[in-house]
Amino acid sequence: MKTEGRFVICIADDLPALEVRKIYRVLPDDKAEAINWIRVIDDSEEDYLYPAKDFVFVDLPHQERQLMSLRKPTTRKNATTSMPTAKRRKRSA
Repeated sequence: MKTEGRFVICIADDLPALEVRKIYRVLPDDKAEAINWIRVIDDSEEDYLYPAKDFVFVDLPHQERQLMSLRKPTTRKNATTSMPTAKRRKRSA
């Protein structure tokens, strides 16, 4: 599954930092994809791993895809996460 430049709709209502029926951008992560997880940029603009089964991939028209991709993920080196769970895993350096 090629995830670069892809978008998903969250279909699970129990994921931290995500809203059900909202569109999120997916970052490529070959290791995660190999075990059926995807790297999603959440509402805090951080990227985390989530099970692929909790999302539906969508094909957006070119113009909407460009608009959704305008915001680049930010790295917050000193930020703390208040919701650590097994479903939410930060990218290792």
